[in-house]
Amino acid sequence: KISNDIISANSINLNHISKCLGLCKASYGPHGMELLHISIGDDTHPYGNTTSQGGVQLHGLKVIGDPNVPANQLSFCVNLCNEITISVAIQIDNRPCVSFSNNYINGEIFELESRRYNMALWLRGIGQINRIPRIWEPEWVDISFICYHTPLQSFHGDIIFSVLFDDSHSLYRHIIDYIPITASPNLMSYLGSNNE
Repeated sequence: KISNDIISANSINLNHISKCLGLCKASYGPHGMELLHISIGDDTHPYGNTTSQGGVQLHGLKVIGDPNVPANQLSFCVNLCNEITISVAIQIDNRPCVSFSNNYINGEIFELESRRYNMALWLRGIGQINRIPRIWEPEWVDISFICYHTPLQSFHGDIIFSVLFDDSHSLYRHIIDYIPITASPNLMSYLGSNNE
């Protein structure tokens, strides 16, 4: 259920946000496919994570994680009232992006401008990273949350939204593309052969 706070926010496209809710899978590069649950909440999360963003948020909780950010930890939080104009967002930082949606090992480098005309919504938020595997010392970094008018095609399915990590210390920006998972008696079959 979407709260009245969101409904009263004129800048939110509820149609695009509602398509993002539920279970999604995404390639996290060499870590392989991971599973996240996307939900709406506030900055007090039932798993003990706090984001200090305030307001109504979109949460990406890892159901299946990796040694850096394990299961039951938030991968990202997006402030649903922090929208930015797409053309402005692209101009602010035009570094190339690297995606592992089609190639787990080497990734694919592309210009974000190539997706611009399919972008429907650009929101700002924070993402949780943990630089040393298996030593839990996480930090929050700036991210962008991008919804698309129509799904983008990838090797693993239709991408409905992406999370763009804005690491200022890199020549590239890491973008993670998310694919919805529909109901299935065998959920693990949707994770692909990469985790076998």
